[in-house]
Amino acid sequence: ACALAVAGLARARSLASGAALFAAALWLFNWHAINMAVLWTSGRTALLFTLAATTGFIALLRRRALLGVVLLACAMFTKEEGVLLPLILGAWLIADARIRNRWTEVRANMPALVAVFAADALYLLLRARSGALGASTAPDYYQFSFTLGRLAENIPEYLDRSATFAAAMLLLLCVAGRVPFRALRPRDANTLSTCALGLIWWVGGFAITMFLPVRSSLYACFPSVGVTLIAASLASHVWE
Repeated sequence: ACALAVAGLARARSLASGAALFAAALWLFNWHAINMAVLWTSGRTALLFTLAATTGFIALLRRRALLGVVLLACAMFTKEEGVLLPLILGAWLIADARIRNRWTEVRANMPALVAVFAADALYLLLRARSGALGASTAPDYYQFSFTLGRLAENIPEYLDRSATFAAAMLLLLCVAGRVPFRALRPRDANTLSTCALGLIWWVGGFAITMFLPVRSSLYACFPSVGVTLIAASLASHVWE
């Protein structure tokens, strides 16, 4: 279901069917994230989070604002990383408006964005009253460490777990198709906007877990969607 959602998100960004299938395959066969998500019971939350967040973005892109807000709210209540979904959505709306010079899109999506922030506030309020572990009460391996040393340790690890497979497949695609590597670059505003969404998705997906001492491949399930969007966008021209 997550793989189908990834393909649906690529199609919602106007990528060709072949490129959308490529995106779904990149996400599904990334062994770093998927094997742990499938084999560990605790991985179900990562998969549900990825599914709800991805389908929520599809709904918003398809102009189904209410459904999109509900799905993003479900994603927030599924896993802690979902608390940053409103920021991911807002950052991309601004980036898309700057790239395509379409600020009317920001105004049109403002009610949905406000509703997503409201759902986020409700989640934080309920979590604070639930007795769940927080930043100050979590065990040592879940305590945030906002240091350059922590980033130096985690960035290469998570870059590998979320992007190595996609990069290798792009390389293989160029070699198999006898296409020069310079073809892998954004050629129009839509491709650049999709790459911006993928980059913001990746950064926002790791923005919390990047500062934790404990590392898990489960944390790569959601951010990997952003990587697949970038790879599929760049590969769409090779496909043509």
